[in-house]
Amino acid sequence: MVNAKVVLNDGAVTTYANAVQGGHYSLYTGGLTGKHDNVRCYWEDQLRGSLIAPHLHRLVQAKGSQGRGIRIADLGCGSGEGLRLLTSWTIDQAPMQIPGNHVLPTDLIESYTGCDLSEDMLREGRNNFCEWPAVEFCKGDLSQGFPLRNYPTFDLYFTSYSSFSHIDSSAMKRLFREIVEHARGGAIIVCDWLGQYSVEWPCYWGQGDKGMLDYSMSWLYPKSPARRQTHFPMRYWSGLEVRAVADELTAETGIPVRTLQLADISSFVGRHVQTRLYNPWVNMVRQGINMLHEENVRTDLNTLRVEFRSLSGFNEANIFYNNLMRAWNLVIDYCLDRMKRPVSPLDMPGWQKFPVSLQSALITMERVFQVAECLKMGDVRANVIEPQLGYALRDLEFSMQEGLGCGHALVGVFEVGQDQR
Repeated sequence: MVNAKVVLNDGAVTTYANAVQGGHYSLYTGGLTGKHDNVRCYWEDQLRGSLIAPHLHRLVQAKGSQGRGIRIADLGCGSGEGLRLLTSWTIDQAPMQIPGNHVLPTDLIESYTGCDLSEDMLREGRNNFCEWPAVEFCKGDLSQGFPLRNYPTFDLYFTSYSSFSHIDSSAMKRLFREIVEHARGGAIIVCDWLGQYSVEWPCYWGQGDKGMLDYSMSWLYPKSPARRQTHFPMRYWSGLEVRAVADELTAETGIPVRTLQLADISSFVGRHVQTRLYNPWVNMVRQGINMLHEENVRTDLNTLRVEFRSLSGFNEANIFYNNLMRAWNLVIDYCLDRMKRPVSPLDMPGWQKFPVSLQSALITMERVFQVAECLKMGDVRANVIEPQLGYALRDLEFSMQEGLGCGHALVGVFEVGQDQR
């Protein structure tokens, strides 16, 4: 037997050293914590896509018929997370034989202008997208109005991750108005706020007129002293308030601002259900949902049950949360029962009166169990059943939301009409 000795040349040694220093060989920690945890990747980002992608698809098609791509303004762009989102979403139910199904292929971006107040974020964005010729990052303060007013009109005015909550009510209304006046008919505006009626912060319910209130990104540093330095003021919005702003703009400017959709994101799994920073009794289920999507990890499904305590004076929010709680817990209980024995969801008491979204979730899980029973390799509970349970709960939550502001985020999609003046 010949003993072979592998010798790395200087170039290889340098390459591997750089890779280690860049963190590319750090211990894999999965998606259980951090900025891009599994809920962020598989729930929140995907739900934003389900909400926005159909409108973006129509916009891309309309501009494509004119022989051009689309022009995008990303307000509060950070390091370009919005551009990553926009170019990652796919067309729902696209035929399987089609190799490419992205809503916004990069070659259909005529221009992207990202605007943010943080020079550090802008520097990171320029570095992240340095090879994209149509991409530009510039500094701008949203609290002082629309910072790109001297640019040609855009087709999409985009915000993400609660960018519009960083400014107070008057500044937000001014910014929204200047965007509407800058746009042309047919333009799409996507706005993203913190939801006022999230279970994460019942202390803020009904406090919209109180102005800017405390928010913390302590979830980003769960074990670091830096978490103490993450507090800053934010404005929490309800769906009713947002609709009123759109209606006021239409009346004041003579430019129709049509609300295409208003939706809550993460009603039971927002960031601060895990920290309990603003609500000591909320169920800490985000970690459990993260575990559902983690490879080779089994989750104690009992930890996924949720509880809601009604607050006096908030009838709509109370009804929504109680309905969602009952549906959510029924899906959990069904899966726990189904793991023990074959049972049809159609035999569950009250099946005929279940909401369609709940019936769909239960039938989906029954089909997953049937398929899983035929699979012989690997841990089918951890790697097949549990991820699909995560998706079923995600879709249930999104199907039942009503755009009230009952989520970590409240996302609005608006269309600008022709100036009627």
